Amino acid sequence: MADLEQENENAESTALKQLKHVGTVAIIGVPNVGKSTLLNNIMGMKLSITCKKPQTTRNQVRGILERPGAQVVFIDTPGIHASDKKLNRYMVQNAVMAMEEADLVLVLSDFLPKSAELPPDCDLGIKPLLSHLAKLSSPVILALNKVDRLEDKRLLLPVMNALAKRFNFKDIYPISALKSDGVEALLEGIIANLPAGYPLFAAGTYTDITERFLAAEIIREKLMSHTQQEVPYSSAVTIDSFEDKREQEKPLVHIAASIIVERDSQKAIVIGKGGSMIRAIGTAARRELEEMLESRVYLDLMVKVAEKWTQDSSMLARLGYFSPEVP
Repeated sequence: MADLEQENENAESTALKQLKHVGTVAIIGVPNVGKSTLLNNIMGMKLSITCKKPQTTRNQVRGILERPGAQVVFIDTPGIHASDKKLNRYMVQNAVMAMEEADLVLVLSDFLPKSAELPPDCDLGIKPLLSHLAKLSSPVILALNKVDRLEDKRLLLPVMNALAKRFNFKDIYPISALKSDGVEALLEGIIANLPAGYPLFAAGTYTDITERFLAAEIIREKLMSHTQQEVPYSSAVTIDSFEDKREQEKPLVHIAASIIVERDSQKAIVIGKGGSMIRAIGTAARRELEEMLESRVYLDLMVKVAEKWTQDSSMLARLGYFSPEVP
């Protein structure tokens, strides 16, 4: 009994041990600059879905990175963009809230210079956020992504100096999230700018999102990659049931999910001729789900129509897209 009490005391003292660097980092930027790719690279696993289509990320996705003496909570946020749709306004407000609550803001941009002179109209796409950034007391770091595509690397230094003066960034790092170039240096810079504190999550925790959420996101990713035009932006995925039988002799996870669209014409596209599209989406999603869950997966997909759901506050709340700041 004494040994057990001592073990509990040791575990408690470890959990309460202050670290040299602890904090939250909000990753913000316009759509398609590589925010989700960067988070997945940092974490060494897929937490955020990625797609060449913009506005893929709709909710905050957290990845918790542990380093000796440090714990960093990265928050992947929706891309900053202008729109009248309630869903899109929710997405932007989600990013703003993460930025205002973070200990450090990481602005990600794919701006690549064409000359050593910074264009006078260059705003990195974050002009709508400048008033918010100016109010922050936390440090703001810029990462210039996709520099592997820049032919003349000599242009980087003068442009980085100009960007630092124009936007008052604490630091600027050139990186390639896809190829991991410069990511380690960026991480070291981020950690160095975080304060001391107690761990925000228990040791060994790598995210606070659930398997149900990840399953819905994987299905939505496959839906976005397989469909065109307006369908990806007018669709959502809900997990109707998640039956976990991985402890049985023959491990299995049974997932029933619904794809929500706004019109009957979109439903027809998602189903496809003779059900070909929904089968392709389901097959691609099931393969990735089996890899993630390390189990056989039975995936049952349905397609439902909810007219104008992207503009319906009650429907948005039911689908998990809700913020009191978005009327």
